[in-house]
Amino acid sequence: MKILVCNIGWMKHYKGESDIHSNAAYVLEKGSGYEMCNFLPVQGRVYGYVKASRHRSINIKRPGAQRGQRFIAGVLVIWTAPQPGIPGRKVIGWYRDATVHRQRKTIDLSLSDKHKKLGIDYCYIEADENDVELLEPADRTLSVPMGKDRMGSQSAVWFPDPNGHKAVDKFLQDATNLIGEHEALPKRLSNTRTGPRQERNRILYGPPGTGKTYNSVRHALAIVDGVAWQKAVHDADRFRALQFDPEAHNGQIALVTFHQNFAYEDFVEGIRPVLGAEELRYELRDGVFKSIARAAEKQPDERFVLIIDEINRGNVAKIFGELITLLEDSRRLGREDETRVTLPYSGEEFGVPDNLYVIGTMNTADRSIQLLDTALRRRFDFIEMMPDPDHSLIPQNVEGIALRKMLGTMNERITLLLDREHQIGHTYLFGADTMERLSKAFQNKIFPLLQEYFFDDWPRIRAVLGGNNFVKERDVRNAIQDAELPDEEGMIYERLPGSDPRWRDPAEYRKIYETGERGAQEDS
Repeated sequence: MKILVCNIGWMKHYKGESDIHSNAAYVLEKGSGYEMCNFLPVQGRVYGYVKASRHRSINIKRPGAQRGQRFIAGVLVIWTAPQPGIPGRKVIGWYRDATVHRQRKTIDLSLSDKHKKLGIDYCYIEADENDVELLEPADRTLSVPMGKDRMGSQSAVWFPDPNGHKAVDKFLQDATNLIGEHEALPKRLSNTRTGPRQERNRILYGPPGTGKTYNSVRHALAIVDGVAWQKAVHDADRFRALQFDPEAHNGQIALVTFHQNFAYEDFVEGIRPVLGAEELRYELRDGVFKSIARAAEKQPDERFVLIIDEINRGNVAKIFGELITLLEDSRRLGREDETRVTLPYSGEEFGVPDNLYVIGTMNTADRSIQLLDTALRRRFDFIEMMPDPDHSLIPQNVEGIALRKMLGTMNERITLLLDREHQIGHTYLFGADTMERLSKAFQNKIFPLLQEYFFDDWPRIRAVLGGNNFVKERDVRNAIQDAELPDEEGMIYERLPGSDPRWRDPAEYRKIYETGERGAQEDS
């Protein structure tokens, strides 16, 4: 999909339509206006003289050309201009299937007197006369969406923005009605390049067991399909089918997990050893971020997603390096402040495509969100995922135990004794529909989590459990004579052995929330 929108400005003496002569148009370049014959035919061809703003040459990569390509054909070039006394810009004409050149091209044909008078003998854009349309002033009713994430105020290459702005959707529909069918214009507004706004960078954060990794799949599929993530379905088979393969260069979703030893060389690029049959050699390898970014750059019509699980467990500043700046929306390829860097190992020029989305997950119990790298926090949208005690996958009742009330009561106590970031996620109780399964969930997941949260502070663990018998206490004051006790209370706390039948006693689980209910009744 390739659309080149060329905004035509005005000179200081611009007076409106009467000041445009002989089908010429005004081109804004470096703050000054120039009268150019962008719609004046020359022996069956029409030539455009606009330059991409702030560039000495047209950046063909932005309309979709491959690296090193000198020109690209089949580009829809839409020319716009201000309307005197009316805010915004209007479409004044277009080239349906133009050729865009990176460097200026000399016109070898015999020029008209008007061209000669203007001293013009080169172009950047050319098209067949039959594929060119200049609207009459009365027909220039199609408004161009302006502003952030829509279209800039300078000459620019523009793709239909996938953020789903209503103004952009309307422009695309109106442009299709005006220009007719073209590969660069969507045939319907529900295609993958439109839809609800999708943040380029987001982090799902919350306590353990709140479904962050699970929901990252829903977010990724929603991005690929151009729908709101709340409406997306977690489809494991489709997720696997879309997984990115850097060797085969197919797939749209990549998954990586950060850890303490994960480095820039794993993420972007680096020199790695390769053990051969007889010798050890070294080769330059692309990391997952560079690989999927290159794939996204080559396929601007598709959306690509990189999921970074446990993003806060890695050294973000070290892993991203200088590329952390390129994640900003405004610095992505094709945006107003497009930025590229030279990679240190390969020496290649690199930028982050606008159609690459990054989703991170962060466990707040592992590291508080307040400690997260400031640069990362500024570039990501944060979506909180907290425990949901009323989740539909938590059984309502197991042998008289109100599991949802039990989880809610425990989390209230944890928040009071510790903080809200160390609550117990709802997924720990998914499928706990029998006493055996509930017992295993408590013994193998929930109780060890409480031990980690409270650093074996047994009285507080027991308080969270409502004083039930999962924590044993034993008075040892008589076991040591003529010695200062290590604990004034002289108590030893232990976890109930796994073989103890009380792990499968419904009464022990009911104590967790009934204790709080009895206390509230006594207070009243």
